[in-house]
Amino acid sequence: MNIIAFVGAASPEEDSARFAQLVFDELQKEQHNTEMIFVGKQPPLHCTGCRGCTESGKCVQQDAVNEWKEKLEQADGFIITGDIRNSGLSSIMVALLERFTQMGKATPKFLDGKIGGFGVVGGRAGGMKAIFDVVSFFQHTNAILIWPSYWPFTWNDDTGVHFEECDTEGRYLAGDLGKQMNWALGH
Repeated sequence: MNIIAFVGAASPEEDSARFAQLVFDELQKEQHNTEMIFVGKQPPLHCTGCRGCTESGKCVQQDAVNEWKEKLEQADGFIITGDIRNSGLSSIMVALLERFTQMGKATPKFLDGKIGGFGVVGGRAGGMKAIFDVVSFFQHTNAILIWPSYWPFTWNDDTGVHFEECDTEGRYLAGDLGKQMNWALGH
């Protein structure tokens, strides 16, 4: 099965990409194909509310989001990971989820039956808000949301140390999300 991750990072060394990689490590044990899209490399514009996508399912803005939506439609499952900035999910990830949601109104079943999971990474402030930002996206889709055994929120200490080194529970949760997705994809 094909699993795609939309990662708020611009490089594999950033924490949201590292979270996705820990999930992928588990998914690859069951021979799932994985692909990571670094949303931070091509930050999407926010939805303008023009409603141009409500008929065609494609956004009128000419950036990577239309291509990413096609990849999402073709995948069997997906992961959303993002960094927490001041008080919630980073604006580039909010923009992406906002645009996917709006384009999905033209094809409301584009995520039917897909297995999805997520994780957010950052300082202590804003963790729950970031979780709610992503959960509200799932509430506008027909995807099946998979959770690890606890909140999919990890933290780093803002000293340049990656979350896996300072948050052993977060490292465990990323792997557990991969295990839970493996189980769901196998049923």
